[in-house]
Amino acid sequence: MALIICPECNNQTSSQAALCPKCGFPIADKIDSLAKASNSSVAHIEAKLLLCKKRMVYSLFSVVFAALWAAMELSVGNPLPEFSFYVFGGGGLLSFVYWLKRRDEYNDEINS
Repeated sequence: MALIICPECNNQTSSQAALCPKCGFPIADKIDSLAKASNSSVAHIEAKLLLCKKRMVYSLFSVVFAALWAAMELSVGNPLPEFSFYVFGGGGLLSFVYWLKRRDEYNDEINS
């Protein structure tokens, strides 16, 4: 038996009670709809979290690609290999930091 909060009067009530003992609100009718709404919002946030993690991986690939590209340009004698690294690597790194922050926000939403 779990304690839930009555949506009408905010009183703690048993999840098995048909009515709230304080205000008489029909809790049994609302429990299923409240549980479904709660589960769907958590599933939505978890889907966002998965997408965020994928984007973080793509961002890291961009940084690795930029480092390899700059190394290749250095080996061929290009005078400005750091430009490629700054463009690709900087963008990838900024993207990674952005998605890292978003991941933390999604985790906070799930845990609250």
